[in-house]
Amino acid sequence: MSVSTIVSRNILNALAFKTNRKILIIESDDWGSIRMPSKQAYKKLLEKDLIDENDPFLKYDSLESEQDLVGLFEVLSSVKDKNGNHAQVTANCIMANPDFDKIQQNGYQDYYFEKANDTFKKYPNHSRGIDLWLEGSDKKVFKPQLHGREHVNIGLWMNEIKNPMSKYRESFELGTFAINSQIVEALARNTHAINDLNPSNTVQEASVMFKELFDKESISFIAPNYTWDSGIEETLKKVGIDFLQGSKRQNLKKENGEKKSIHHYTGQKNKINQTYLVRNCLFEPSVSSKIDYLDICLKQIENAFYWKTPAIITSHRLNYLGGLVEKNRSNNLKLLKRLLDTVIKKWPDIEFMSTDELCQLIRKSETDA
Repeated sequence: MSVSTIVSRNILNALAFKTNRKILIIESDDWGSIRMPSKQAYKKLLEKDLIDENDPFLKYDSLESEQDLVGLFEVLSSVKDKNGNHAQVTANCIMANPDFDKIQQNGYQDYYFEKANDTFKKYPNHSRGIDLWLEGSDKKVFKPQLHGREHVNIGLWMNEIKNPMSKYRESFELGTFAINSQIVEALARNTHAINDLNPSNTVQEASVMFKELFDKESISFIAPNYTWDSGIEETLKKVGIDFLQGSKRQNLKKENGEKKSIHHYTGQKNKINQTYLVRNCLFEPSVSSKIDYLDICLKQIENAFYWKTPAIITSHRLNYLGGLVEKNRSNNLKLLKRLLDTVIKKWPDIEFMSTDELCQLIRKSETDA
């Protein structure tokens, strides 16, 4: 790890919300989203040179199966903190996916989506997906929060697939919006971000769908690809979301090919009194087998606790999926178990929380101040 990275992390934690409690949170994105629909689709995309075999999100990430969810729940349930609470994952959920059949039937001219529950029903060993989401929520090991309606920028994507010669049309015909982003460099970052045709409407619909499914509102939101603007924040405020998950950098849309970003820290407020929650620990073993994410994550947790701030781990869904490569799930669940066992031994006063519980703690601290 470079000196600049270490300095940056210390500054991030030094500025962050303070507590004497050793709080650990695992935030995990992309639950419910389609990425790679099958091994067969992956093979064909490789043959067409539409994807990079070294991209872990294309190699491992798919709709979570019942076995994926059960396996994750078992590991989380195997440990308890000082309060008797199991480890838990804040599951940032995508509420819908493109309806590929309907879009194709209507000549690629209009966009249609299907709810995540309908997507689950289309795949073998997935039909109980939503039931398991709800079961995990009841057991407090899988705590849903909102990630968006779908994980694709509808405006950019639809513009591409209307062209029969587009590479995106080729991937569409295999049931995915996944593609090697370098093929269309101008779309590289924003293709999987929030819909830019009517982003406010998309966010509002996602919020309604979340409440209908879980019988409660999400109080936090994580923007796909960490890309959003102040307009999205205002819409989120209107639907009751006061906390914004993210990395230390908020990505803004590219303008004239130039990348722009804004830095944040946990506890920071925006102009409309929403609070930013910034991930300060990394556990992404699927991303690279050459990196010791267990060791890195433990050191980052230690640094967070040194600065008396919660350890917020980012650990995407792809780390716990075995539908495309079974050993990806089995190997990483073992690593997760080692991580959890280690933190309990090293910090016996550790407390497992979900993001919404941290939000309530921050609210209370502001009221008591």
